[in-house]
Amino acid sequence: MGVTNEPDDGTTATPSTHCPDCELLQDRYETAHNRYVLLERGRELLAHTVPASQRWIVQADSWAVSTGNAEPPQGATCRIPHRIVCPCNEPPTSNPTLKALWDYNSGLTAHFSPPEAQAG
Repeated sequence: MGVTNEPDDGTTATPSTHCPDCELLQDRYETAHNRYVLLERGRELLAHTVPASQRWIVQADSWAVSTGNAEPPQGATCRIPHRIVCPCNEPPTSNPTLKALWDYNSGLTAHFSPPEAQAG
């Protein structure tokens, strides 16, 4: 999966590993632009179930990189920025996987079960 320059969207200068809005613990990674991104804690999703602009990978050197619009190989996984599934934001209703994770973070469901991961 090729990578591109990351968008500024989703990065922050915050030194905290907690979301400043909902206070949920997140995984904080440095980016190539001397910023940080809070990625959903411990979650890797199938890349094809995530909008291209929201796909991030964590490299072996622990830097987070946005994959941009690169087409992922079949079965590839990615990380997502917490802000898109933060319960303090509006739910991502156009994507069932992200909506399921938003529901979980909001306490609306006891378990996160992405619809696409159940099929097949």
